[in-house]
Amino acid sequence: MYYLYLDESGASRDIHELIVNSNEITCKFFTIGGIIVDSEGKVEFKKGYDTIMRTFFDFELTSDFKLHYDELRNAHLRPYESVYKRFDRPTKRKIADCVFDVIKNVDCRLLSITINLENHYGKYTYPITPISYGLYLILERFQYYLEENGEKGRAIYEQYNDPLKHKVNQTHRELDENHNFPKFTNFDNLIDICNGDPYSEHMLAFADFFAYAPWLKCDSCCTRVRRYEEIKHKYYNLDHYNSRRKGNYEI
Repeated sequence: MYYLYLDESGASRDIHELIVNSNEITCKFFTIGGIIVDSEGKVEFKKGYDTIMRTFFDFELTSDFKLHYDELRNAHLRPYESVYKRFDRPTKRKIADCVFDVIKNVDCRLLSITINLENHYGKYTYPITPISYGLYLILERFQYYLEENGEKGRAIYEQYNDPLKHKVNQTHRELDENHNFPKFTNFDNLIDICNGDPYSEHMLAFADFFAYAPWLKCDSCCTRVRRYEEIKHKYYNLDHYNSRRKGNYEI
C-alpha cells in the first residue's frame, strides 16, 4: 500500500470563486504537491517529525498547533499571537532545513502540479476550478506510480471536506465524460481520497513544506529554487518525455 499526502501552495483553495466574481487574479500560480510513501516510510517520517518537535518545540503547545511553512516564515507579519514569533530568523531557517532534510533522506517520491492561473483563466470560457484540475492531474500520476509498483494507494488531502469532495467529483466526472480530454489511464489502483487532519497527521506537515518549493520556483520565474533543487531528485518521473507523466508538471 502506498499513500499520497497532499497540500497546496500559492493561491487559496477558494481562488476560483474569487476570480470568477471579481475577474482579478491576485496570485499567479496554484500548486498542489504530494509525497508518496509506504508504511515503512511513514514511520521514518514520524521519527523525523518527533526529532524536530523535541529539538525546537520542547514546550507546551496549543491543541491547534501544526508545523506550517507559511506561518513559520511569516509569523512576524501576523497581527495575532503565534508560537513561531518566539524564533529568530536563523532558528526558523534551521527548522525548515530539518524538515527538508527528512524529505531528502526518507524513502519517498514527490509529485507536483503547478497551474499558471492567468493562462488557465485566459484560455477557457468555462475554466475548471484549479484545485479540481490539479488534483485530477496529480492523481493521474499517482496511478502511474501504483501501476508500475503493482500496488493499491490512498490519497490524503488536508481538509478534504464534503463541499470540496463534491466539487472535485463533479469535475472529474465531467473530464471523464469529455471525449476531447485525453485519458491515458484510469484510477483503478486508487482506493479513495481521505480527509486529513493537519493537527494530528504529521505527513501533511511535510507535504505543506514540500508544496512551497515548486510553487516558489514558478512564482519567482526560477530565481528562487534552492529548496526545489534540494529535493528535485526525489520526484517521480521528473524528466519524463511525456508531459502527462511528468512528476513536476507546470501548465
